[in-house]
Amino acid sequence: MRRPYREWLATLAVLLVIAAATGGCNSTSATVSAPPVATALPRDPTLAPGVLTAADLPSGDWQPYTPAPNGPGRGRICGIAIDPTRPEPTAEAAGAWATDPTNGPIVGERIERYRAGDASLALTAERLTSTFPCEFDDQSSHWRDSAVSLQPVGDDTWAYVIESVTGVKGFTYEAIVRRGDDLIKFVLSVRSPNVSLLQDVVDRGLEKAKVLTP
Repeated sequence: MRRPYREWLATLAVLLVIAAATGGCNSTSATVSAPPVATALPRDPTLAPGVLTAADLPSGDWQPYTPAPNGPGRGRICGIAIDPTRPEPTAEAAGAWATDPTNGPIVGERIERYRAGDASLALTAERLTSTFPCEFDDQSSHWRDSAVSLQPVGDDTWAYVIESVTGVKGFTYEAIVRRGDDLIKFVLSVRSPNVSLLQDVVDRGLEKAKVLTP
């Protein structure tokens, strides 16, 4: 079976909080390892033009980033498994960028195309799993998930933040926007709260996605 979205993008979603867990409570920085990304659907050439590039992101020295393969809560929200029977996309394209692979910001985006009506069902499955605010233990560390309010974009918008409670502080935002039968998914990892940057990235991503036929 193809690796589910959260098992791919959640590796990006916890890059800094993983560093927090491995860095220890007295650390001020930590190195994030970056093995190859696990196998997923091939990058779809019809969706790739809608994915953000370094030139599309806010000002900064953005470089390509390869996420590590493991992270707390993979396939889970609030430590709870997402419904494994939720619809799977038929095509996808993704990209990841960082100005600093250790301290961020790190941005990831994934565009998933679904069969008619399935994008809404897939987003609902993720939303129903959440019990915000919540806390859970994973990878010998403690985490907190909380809802995040964004300006509505697309046909539906949902976002939350994963915060490291133990170890070096890290905040990882996840946002999902439905646009027709596409889900456009964003991750932003930073050392301090930055909802405005998340909103900026999401707005830029939705503008770039307009080149795609929904």
